[in-house]
Amino acid sequence: MRRDGRWRPGDWAWSREYREPVKVIEALDLWGKNVYRVWVPGRDAVLRLQENELSSIAQAGIPSRERLIYTAAAARIAESLARPDVLLAPLEGSVTPLPHQLYALSRAVSGNRVRYLLADEVGLGKTIEAGLIMRELKLRGLVRRTLIKSISVCKIPRLDELSVLG
Repeated sequence: MRRDGRWRPGDWAWSREYREPVKVIEALDLWGKNVYRVWVPGRDAVLRLQENELSSIAQAGIPSRERLIYTAAAARIAESLARPDVLLAPLEGSVTPLPHQLYALSRAVSGNRVRYLLADEVGLGKTIEAGLIMRELKLRGLVRRTLIKSISVCKIPRLDELSVLG
């Protein structure tokens, strides 16, 4: 928009009627009124609008580019969280899980109720699997607290290992 208040070809304006940005193609003076031929992207149509039907995009309250990027990213995250096959715990923790641990995690959280016995060989990472399952349930908002019951010999080493997982 120029200082004289007229739109020029190539300017983007806000159409109050169509509630979306439009691109000015041509400025006309018909019977003493400023009229513009505009392209409406949502309808893929070229229309004729009067000057009072257009306003600047800044006045229309359209969010900034950064706000749109943030909103799009938040929507993608929310959509990913809604899918049951996406695992969040491996991304959140400081430990890189092995494939068999990811498999155990996906099997454990695949059902409606989490009831899964972790019974691997010694040294295969049952504590990491348990920590991943607890982290996944917490990230999905399915649990707030977790009770860990263990024999006294295992308490200290297991708590140290679980603290690494977050």
